[in-house]
Amino acid sequence: MKFPYVLRGSFSSTRKYSSFNVRKTFVEHFVNKHDHQFIKSSSVLPRADPSLSFVNAGMNQFKSVLLGTEEPAAPRVVNSQKCIRVGGKHNDLDAVGRDGTHHTFFEMLGNWSFADYFKEDACKMAWDLLTGPYNLDKEKLVVTYFGGDQRSNLKADQDCADIWRSIGLKSRQIIPNGMSENFWEMGPVGPCGPCTEIYYNKGGKLMELWNLVFVEYERKEDGLLYLLPKKHVDTGMGLERLSRVLQKVDCNYDTDLFQPLFEITQKVSGKDKYSSSFGEEAILDTAYRILADHSRAISIAMADGIFPDQNYKLRKLVRKCFALSINVFQMNGNEILPHLVLKVTEILGETYPELRANLNRTVETLDQEYLLYLKMQSQAKSKWEALVEQFPVLEALPDDHPGLEQAVLQVKDCKEISAELAFHLHTSLGVDKELIEGLAKCFNIPVDLEGYQANVDNQKKGSRATVGAEEKLLSENSVPPTGDDSKYYWEYKNGHYIFPEHMDCKMLALIQNKTLVNSVKAGSECDVVTDHTHFYHEAGGQVSDVGRLCSAKGTADIVDVQKHGKYVLHKVKVLEGVLRQGDPSKLSLDCKHRLLCMQHHSATHLLYSALRKLIPNTYQRSCHVTQSYLTFDFTTPFSLKDEHVETIEEFVNEQIELALPIKRRVMSLQDLPENAVKRPGEHYPDIVSLITMGKEEQVSSEPCCGTHCNNTSDLLKFCILSTKSFGTGVRSVRATAGNLALTILQAGKEAEQEVLSLQSYLDSPEYDSFKASKEIKRMRAKFFEHDQIPLVVKRRLESWLKKIDKKVTQDNKNISRDILEKQVKELLQHSDMMFVVSAFYSDSPEPLSLLRAQQMCSAEKPSLFISRDGDGCIRGRSYVPDIMLSEGFNAETWMQPVLNVFQAVGSPPKGKENKSVWMMKVKSGEELEDKKLVTKAVLEAENYARASLLLSTLKRKQ
Repeated sequence: MKFPYVLRGSFSSTRKYSSFNVRKTFVEHFVNKHDHQFIKSSSVLPRADPSLSFVNAGMNQFKSVLLGTEEPAAPRVVNSQKCIRVGGKHNDLDAVGRDGTHHTFFEMLGNWSFADYFKEDACKMAWDLLTGPYNLDKEKLVVTYFGGDQRSNLKADQDCADIWRSIGLKSRQIIPNGMSENFWEMGPVGPCGPCTEIYYNKGGKLMELWNLVFVEYERKEDGLLYLLPKKHVDTGMGLERLSRVLQKVDCNYDTDLFQPLFEITQKVSGKDKYSSSFGEEAILDTAYRILADHSRAISIAMADGIFPDQNYKLRKLVRKCFALSINVFQMNGNEILPHLVLKVTEILGETYPELRANLNRTVETLDQEYLLYLKMQSQAKSKWEALVEQFPVLEALPDDHPGLEQAVLQVKDCKEISAELAFHLHTSLGVDKELIEGLAKCFNIPVDLEGYQANVDNQKKGSRATVGAEEKLLSENSVPPTGDDSKYYWEYKNGHYIFPEHMDCKMLALIQNKTLVNSVKAGSECDVVTDHTHFYHEAGGQVSDVGRLCSAKGTADIVDVQKHGKYVLHKVKVLEGVLRQGDPSKLSLDCKHRLLCMQHHSATHLLYSALRKLIPNTYQRSCHVTQSYLTFDFTTPFSLKDEHVETIEEFVNEQIELALPIKRRVMSLQDLPENAVKRPGEHYPDIVSLITMGKEEQVSSEPCCGTHCNNTSDLLKFCILSTKSFGTGVRSVRATAGNLALTILQAGKEAEQEVLSLQSYLDSPEYDSFKASKEIKRMRAKFFEHDQIPLVVKRRLESWLKKIDKKVTQDNKNISRDILEKQVKELLQHSDMMFVVSAFYSDSPEPLSLLRAQQMCSAEKPSLFISRDGDGCIRGRSYVPDIMLSEGFNAETWMQPVLNVFQAVGSPPKGKENKSVWMMKVKSGEELEDKKLVTKAVLEAENYARASLLLSTLKRKQ
């Protein structure tokens, strides 16, 4: 999309306290005056925390420091953290735009002390900033402190109150509060402590500005509080609220963070200017605020590598913007949002440079998302309208949730939404708590929200308990960590890889059923922790190494390797003898397996490079690298046509032929070059391995922990086996490399030769259409049911065989018609009965037309025909003229004896409801046995017709 506005170097504001300067002043106050280290904001994608969709508080990136599992970068830290809140405990979404304070995206200014200063220094630093550089009126500042809690046996934080008095606050400015207001907890368990909040009296109303938390306790599983060995300070102050106070405006939306966004929306849409109106009637101004707010969250999330197809909550924001643009501003759904993204980048781009770096990608993603939005609306409209017509109350629910239709179908007949059902709707369909409540309200049924929330909490707790359980077990038993650096060591001589095939080590621990054991006997499985290993553990989409572990007393196959924290766990199956903890042992690597995985992983990087050149704005979703193949999932709204597949293969094989060097460099995550391609949503450690391919890294540059070849020529060859679609916008490529690719390519050439030979056979004097049909069926099973030939060859053969099959099928139809007509003519020449019953046989793979046979007979004569065709089916068709239909004799009753013989079920043809025609189709068995059954069925049909017609004649005579 081309913009009418130019992206400036930075955004400037004429206000005395611009938001940029407010943020800058905060950071400089703590860096220059109080020796803090500035730490840039982390991504809004939570780091290794499945319980969160987005980072929603300033403390998220320091969570592991507070938990004691990670060392801080410095004892004193200051930062401005990007935060997004769109659901869960901190859900501001419904209030956004309807008041002047709630936002989906906001910035949290914070200073931290990790076992350095504590209450007194924290309070003085905060007071100095507010009354000094920010020049706030001391008389208008009010503070609260923790007033104690008898149930928790906690006394009032009198130290904090005394500190504020010593600073100069009057008693009326110091207010005690209880646990809910002034005791901060990270979660059900973990670090916690009392806090003091600073408020500003604005027009007689107290506005919360700053929260200073004194982390000195830990709540454990028993629910009790224990003193921490180290005390920390964690503070947070919202930039939007602080800017509102300093800029002396009535609400956050009147600050320079939002006003430029309103101006852009008005210019693009031509609507009336934003007028700061609130209330039910202020539809236009509310839409202005929602668009401005959501555009900030969307810009930040996408710049951090979170995309709508990964995160439904983000997609919800995007689609809400589309809907407002259409319904309120009467614009194309994506006509306003890209301009807002550009303006957000101008305002925040200097502080968060990732906005500038990823601007084009964000706009392109919005274009694709809008096309998807229109497509989804078109497809889902009729289904949803049918549901709304059946249940009009559903109009109150949003109609753009992809799982809502299925949720309605599962809920509509329920007497209540149980905790289990609600949890199922949440986990399988992505329906959030608000929608579950909406469904319950629509159908006027109760919902167990407490039980649902308990299930959600248990899931999160279970996830936290699972992650690190093995590490905790080993650490608590003082097992030393595993040294595994040698997994990247090998030699390369004369075109051959020489791996350290064997490694001497010691079995430090055996884990069985999540318990440490001393020994494991033959026939059992366990996890083995050794002091050293050269085995690669599963990571980065690559499967682990396999091999064998041997000691003086036992032997085991290593079938999988996983890493848990500092420990590498070898999953083994004990073959003979016994494994004992503490015994010396030897690890033997399957070198062939390792090399095959290396080839496929390096091929994956080249494949990604090819896709990025071919498809704009694509990115990796996931990959799976094995010794036999690789799969690569990526985003694109387009299908991969033959020419695309050929282009990708040509690019990868060209890089292989160029024999480009592949290098691994270990570096800090912050030192990654700008051209390094990071997977969106991926959390990388502080120290990463950068894998580059080509001279000056021009072909591929990705942080990756996998094992790779030394040179692209070692991949030998590359070919794509298949592609799949996973929902809208996600494709998957399955490919192979190395000798396996050479084998597949050779198989493709042989397959093409087979089909060309079949084509020649059709023009030869020996041509037999029946044999040709069997050959086509065999080839399809051989070539298309498994990935045994390249995809481009497969598609070419499909086209060739389709043309061949068309001719052969027509030839078989002609033969079947001739066979049938000949048999029917012979039958009619010798038949003088009141009805016709007969069986027809053919070796043609095309079924004989029993309808055609009946059309050749007299329309006034009942007929029943059975056929056994070359396609392996027995068919039956009975016909009784309307004038002869009766309760005792009609097509259905006449076919019944035949159905009994074959133990089959019959049915009328579509549109025939008067029982004048009845049909049967049953899969045949062995030919000789089938003919016996057919003969019996013909006899049964003749006897039934003879008896029924004789009875009918006698009744008429009477």
